[in-house]
Amino acid sequence: MNILSRLRVSIRMAHTIRLVFIVIAILPIVAYAAHTNLRPLTNGKINQGYLYGEGNPGHKGIDFPASNGIEVKAIANGTVVALREDILDYADPFSSPFGNFVLIRHEQRHWVQQNNGQAVGQWGYVYSLYAHLKQNSVVPALNSAVNAGSKIAEVDDTGNSSGNHLHLQIIVHQDMTPPMASNGIDPNLGWTESNSRNGEAWIAPYNSGSTQTGTAVGLVTDTAGNPVGGLTIEGIQKPSGATSGVYGYSETYNAANENPDDILVENFATTDVAPGTYNLVAKQGGNTYRDLGGHTFVAGRTTYVGLYPNYLPDVQNFGTWVSNVTVRNNSATHTAKVNTTFFWTTGQVKEQRQDSIAPQASLTFPSPTAFIGSALAIGSEDLSVVVENINSFADGRYLAAAYPGATQPALVTYAPLVLKRWPTLNSNWRQTTDLFLYNPNPQSASATVTFYDSWTTDSGSYSVNLTIAANGRATVAGTQMPTWEASFGASMASARVSSNQPLVVTTRNLVGETDGNGVITTPYLSGSYLAEGSPATFYYAPIVAREYYGYDSSVQVQNASSGSTTFRVRFYPLHSGTASITQDITLGPYRSANFWRPTGMPTGFFGSATVQALYGGGPLSVMAQYDRFDTTNNRYGVTQYEGVSSLNAGTGMAHIQKSWPWTYTGIQAQNRNSNSANIQLHYFDTYGNSAGSSVTKSNVPTNAAVNFWSTSGTPPEIPSGLNGSGISGVSNVALQVNFDRLGDPTYQNKDGMMGYAAVK
Repeated sequence: MNILSRLRVSIRMAHTIRLVFIVIAILPIVAYAAHTNLRPLTNGKINQGYLYGEGNPGHKGIDFPASNGIEVKAIANGTVVALREDILDYADPFSSPFGNFVLIRHEQRHWVQQNNGQAVGQWGYVYSLYAHLKQNSVVPALNSAVNAGSKIAEVDDTGNSSGNHLHLQIIVHQDMTPPMASNGIDPNLGWTESNSRNGEAWIAPYNSGSTQTGTAVGLVTDTAGNPVGGLTIEGIQKPSGATSGVYGYSETYNAANENPDDILVENFATTDVAPGTYNLVAKQGGNTYRDLGGHTFVAGRTTYVGLYPNYLPDVQNFGTWVSNVTVRNNSATHTAKVNTTFFWTTGQVKEQRQDSIAPQASLTFPSPTAFIGSALAIGSEDLSVVVENINSFADGRYLAAAYPGATQPALVTYAPLVLKRWPTLNSNWRQTTDLFLYNPNPQSASATVTFYDSWTTDSGSYSVNLTIAANGRATVAGTQMPTWEASFGASMASARVSSNQPLVVTTRNLVGETDGNGVITTPYLSGSYLAEGSPATFYYAPIVAREYYGYDSSVQVQNASSGSTTFRVRFYPLHSGTASITQDITLGPYRSANFWRPTGMPTGFFGSATVQALYGGGPLSVMAQYDRFDTTNNRYGVTQYEGVSSLNAGTGMAHIQKSWPWTYTGIQAQNRNSNSANIQLHYFDTYGNSAGSSVTKSNVPTNAAVNFWSTSGTPPEIPSGLNGSGISGVSNVALQVNFDRLGDPTYQNKDGMMGYAAVK
């Protein structure tokens, strides 16, 4: 029996398509605070007359005005590595500008890219310095451990100080033992000043009673992508109840000794921002330098302004697997500076790279050698990112899977399809899904993965609890599920991932030959999709087929709520905005249903689908699969992609290749506008230059899909030989890019297939 015959039944039972959500311009890039440490004073208010780098670059701490004797608390767990408490209250000895102080080295570690403009490139330590303290008020002893929130001293006015207040300074350095000044007591001023970071990006925003706030962290660059210092950032609003003094603006910094964060690489940050949506403007000398657009701030979270993160949970270069990362700069005017950090599964940094990408250009690079983990690519301009995982075997097998970078970690994430050794026609062939959970936070995460039986009967649920290191990754295998379908010796389920820290989750599905225990030993197919962190009530699936020249697909829908939800799936033939098939179904909490070859779908169907929550709990999570089974020529492949939510707009395709070996590349575009639209695609080479004329398909009805594939015509639908990127010329278009390689005798007859839904 050939490979395709053996695989056919199992894939048909578990078909899935992968759809993506795309971000509208006003939607903020919001994460939990960059470094969510406690505030050093209960309800302490920052002196808004000073912010990091504003008019006084020599002052590296943030000041909290407070009455004499107010308790000062440790912002995080750590060890006291230096202290002084013998200076008289209100005294200002020239030899001790900090006055009485406590210096704590924290358990929290951080990557040190550079200090004071000098490259470092190694793992370092985080320190907090508390200055101008009251005489004899220090509680912990030297070298003693302290817990976050514990009292360490009291406020006073000792040292180079004007009025009672606390000076808090955040320092990141690779040395475990800080150098001391000549008197053996004070930390060396050069060490503390040249290695400091903006403290406002390291403490939790103000939160007391009804006054709750968020944080802004941003970057403003020139057209070449270089940070611009000395700009005023205007438009941010702060509640008077959370500030000491009147806040007017923030100022960008760019001096070597001002040290942006080594991973975010920002050039302004301020906390205690009132929740709401504001238009921000960067000004130079009172004149507008750059309109930063509308940004929404959420209490307890960080909004990135001019910083565009893409989180990549599954990246490796180990054995026969290689992950290639492609980053596209979607700006038409500004060069993007991109900082990519690779994290081991333990959260430690493997290495870091910095790249400049010209407008509309793209860059592809492999992950570091001998590496398994995750990555964060953060740019100064809007990015589209895709990870392509390739596994090439000497015996001719070729596995390929792709997924887009996620821009929004979430506390709860949904994976509509997770399989445990699901059988194919031959019981020796199985397919299993693994979940990769990436914790892009500076604190460890406690997570629970709950599987819900989603086959014809409901056999219940099963949970796996785990702890994920800060910046680390965990893997939860589908084989950890119970065997709910005894007759198959397998399980088909949906999954819900919940955590106390926002996570990003991807899947990887392997199909192949197994040993006697059902473990896949010879994989033949691979697919990936990005789990849904922002479930919605309406989704688009740009590509759906049934026995179309050997291609088939299915749509997998998961109820992402704790109540029953009734939803509707509609299937549209190519170019048509009129559904030919409509099916309604009701699902219980977190359960999923599979739509493969629905009743009434004829052989040869090729088109798209929509999924809509009608009533009940709602919302939903959607993914789908598009595969090839050409039994005549023994060709096969599989692509998975996540649903495109109707709440998002704008599309950028990080990688398009219509050249050897991916000569059968196609793009499926679905109209998400409320009226018919002309769908236009623009193509670019890797340098950002136009790669041939744009191509337009006119009068595409609402919900209808059109296919861009052919290299013939003037202009061609996809330029022959293209290896670059693309964008849509109209908003509200769902795009799915599919790479398809057929057997080539010069390439050992290796087949392969992968794809991704375009995101912005």
